[in-house]
Amino acid sequence: MKTWAIFIVSMILLSSVAFAVPNAQVELTPISLYESNTIDFNLSVNNFLGNEIVKKIEILLPGFSVLNATEFFGWNHVISDNKVSWTEGTIETNMWKAIFPFKAKAGLVDSDEQISVPVTLSSDTGDAITIIPDMVRPQARFVSGNITSVPAVYTFGVTFSDNKAVDISSLDSNDIRVTGPNDFEELASFVEVDVNSDGTPRTARYRFAAPGGNWDKADNGSYTLWMRPNQVSDSVGNFAVSEMLKPFAVSGNSEGIFVLESYNLISQTPVGGVVFDYTYTVTLYNSSCASFSNLRFELLDTPANITIIESEVNLPYIGPMESATSEGTVTVRIDRSVPTNLYNAPWRVTFEREKLPGDLNGDGFVNEQDLDILSSHWLETLCRDSNCCEGADVDRSSSVDFDDFAKFAEYWRFSTSENSQISLSLTLDKIWMYQNLPGATGSKLAANVSIAADPMKNSSYTYEWKFILPSDVSVAPSITGGGGVTDAFCTFAASDCTQPGGLSDSGVPIKIRVTVKGNDYGNMGSAETGFGTALLGDINNDCVVNIADRSIINAFWKNGSAGPYLLRDCDLNCDGIVNVADRSIEDAIYQGTLG
Repeated sequence: MKTWAIFIVSMILLSSVAFAVPNAQVELTPISLYESNTIDFNLSVNNFLGNEIVKKIEILLPGFSVLNATEFFGWNHVISDNKVSWTEGTIETNMWKAIFPFKAKAGLVDSDEQISVPVTLSSDTGDAITIIPDMVRPQARFVSGNITSVPAVYTFGVTFSDNKAVDISSLDSNDIRVTGPNDFEELASFVEVDVNSDGTPRTARYRFAAPGGNWDKADNGSYTLWMRPNQVSDSVGNFAVSEMLKPFAVSGNSEGIFVLESYNLISQTPVGGVVFDYTYTVTLYNSSCASFSNLRFELLDTPANITIIESEVNLPYIGPMESATSEGTVTVRIDRSVPTNLYNAPWRVTFEREKLPGDLNGDGFVNEQDLDILSSHWLETLCRDSNCCEGADVDRSSSVDFDDFAKFAEYWRFSTSENSQISLSLTLDKIWMYQNLPGATGSKLAANVSIAADPMKNSSYTYEWKFILPSDVSVAPSITGGGGVTDAFCTFAASDCTQPGGLSDSGVPIKIRVTVKGNDYGNMGSAETGFGTALLGDINNDCVVNIADRSIINAFWKNGSAGPYLLRDCDLNCDGIVNVADRSIEDAIYQGTLG
């Protein structure tokens, strides 16, 4: 990216350097900044500790044109394009600071390049040294974030690293700007630094308060953390670059669950040039006094060039006023070689309200441990202001009393832990479906699920049916019957021959998954099974039925074998033998007359 050199050089601070003979020090600072590309500089030379007289000074500014310079105590100056020198004067060994002002105009330079600004000092004995100062800027990197309700803040860390040392005195509450929905903008407050001395790296923690003082639905939207210019510096005065540190999003729903999602993009693994895996972390925050279980974060399909193949993060439980963090992987298919970012992808959170109000510690059981928590908060009030009294306020009345105890007793010894999961039996009537038999029995499959065991003995259930596609399949089978939230069965058909995206070249089966939830107690179970989609008669699996397939069947019929192809490949009517009936089916498919 091209920018004015002024924005780089404005951060220059030449370090104090002792050289071979003269023991002088130099410093270059801008004394005024303008909207234009012209800047006034002061070059100062300190010879107080020097042991030789300085007789000549020369400075070279790559990317600049020197416009004019001021003579200093009888010194003469010479300007040549991007260089200015002062001669015929003296800086005695006891002089504290001599200042040489000059003005320069910046050209366009690459802001990613480090600019060297050499300063050459010559002594009265002819000794000379050129000083090239440290101009490497500190680097800022977002490292972690966490949301809390009391106080209602978002706390995050930023790690600063430098080739020498980070100046921790430059860390303060002016470093990070936060922007968000509804014109939200404020500076994050500096909290602490991990090591209280200059060095590298150093991790600083900041935080900002929720808009309006509390996290609620009005706060939904995209937020961004920005590094501000001229704030955090290293030990010689180079400042960290102004840049975006981290975008994230907040989303709420009617139950008061809020989500902060941050795509760390730890891994990008291209598969065939079009499929990429992104690793991300998800923080779910429960702002209510209710408990929730089976929370699931899902990315939805994005518009245009990105298709979500698989994206899911599960969290088993979140208590009142608590947050939890999990990591997952989203797999996306894109239509270009470099994936676009997913910060603006639509997403949602699904969850179940905890069906055991007495399970105060979230271990899936209502037992003596929960009773101890209830007893420790007995007759407390204002529970919402004190983390909901650890859930002991069972009826959400903001106090712990006999009503809570009665509700607690109702669920005594109940459980929703893993030993109470619903056991399922999922069956398919066939394991193959065929694209080239539209409307025929062979193009449809039927899945049926039954409850094998339910320790909680729910009186009714809710069903969720879902297809899981291999990476080389983009068109899912279509549901022709059932598949609803009250259906224990799902009938589905293969896509037709005009949709090649419904076939898998890799041979990886398509899976159908069903998740069953008990409506009384919220315990769940899931099961899945696989099936294949193919072209009937495509013996050699080249996605077309032609004379080559007919030749394979003829060979098997005549010889009882045909190279690598087996009986199951050539027995099209599944009667256990390969004969004229199979060849007739192949001919009908080839000629397009098979009904």
